[in-house]
Amino acid sequence: MGYLKEGECQGCRALRQKYGISGSQRKLMADAQEGKCAICLQVPDKRQKKGFLVIDHDHNTGKVRGLLCRSCNIGIGFLLHDEKILYSAIAYLRQSQTDWLPEI
Repeated sequence: MGYLKEGECQGCRALRQKYGISGSQRKLMADAQEGKCAICLQVPDKRQKKGFLVIDHDHNTGKVRGLLCRSCNIGIGFLLHDEKILYSAIAYLRQSQTDWLPEI
């Protein structure tokens, strides 16, 4: 580690060092996802800052899970990558669709 393979760009080296994948493997992932976020299924807007897919990985194992847009990646990060919290958020959103608050 810490060296460039012949013909390897610096970004590709960073992918290999941080996630254990090559630039071509990342491209295969993006192609398999049709350039869409694995969660919201939207293509990031290339005109906006950070308008690209980022590599999502399990912070405990380091295993790459897929490619996400910045918003979804930050969202699951803020929810601590915790399924219980994510399911609770889903239940909250579903509950909030009903009109249960008293009128003011």
